[in-house]
Amino acid sequence: MESKVLIHIIKEIETVENTIQVEEFITDLFVFTKQKDNDVFYRKDKDKLYAVNKIAKNITPISLDQRQQQVNQFKKLFSEIDVREKEENESRKVFIEGKGNMVVLSGEVKISKFPDLEHTANLGAYTLLSKSALVDIDMKNNEITNYADININVQGKRIKNKTVIKNIEVLTTDINRYDYLLNYSVN
Repeated sequence: MESKVLIHIIKEIETVENTIQVEEFITDLFVFTKQKDNDVFYRKDKDKLYAVNKIAKNITPISLDQRQQQVNQFKKLFSEIDVREKEENESRKVFIEGKGNMVVLSGEVKISKFPDLEHTANLGAYTLLSKSALVDIDMKNNEITNYADININVQGKRIKNKTVIKNIEVLTTDINRYDYLLNYSVN
């Protein structure tokens, strides 16, 4: 198997504690996410997420079951979660509000069309991860979240997650540079 397309995305994720940079390499076969010492690999044909160990040249399946259970427990704190959408030219904004006795959620997500994503593994990776997300936003195969600012206040403690795409480009040379991950053994 060889990748037929390679899209490189640089994201910045800001929390209350720090700001980190994340790189994503999206192909028609997989999504490879590089973040400091935590590389993650989504295989479209297996519809699974893996932790990458480059030294041992293997991948280990990541279970999202525990994360799903935590999110389900957290959802019980809200009496309601309201999701509103506003269409704009070639993009849309999603506004999120949630209220509970001890917790308040607010957020804004901007989704843009990026046609080069249409035949990639990006939607599969998003769909898998959204199963364990607090709010599931319907995405199309040619869309990307280029901005998300989510704030949660739990009894005065603020939890913030702001994600911004800093750069996105379709690479035209060496598009198979990460295909070696498809040959890593499963641990």
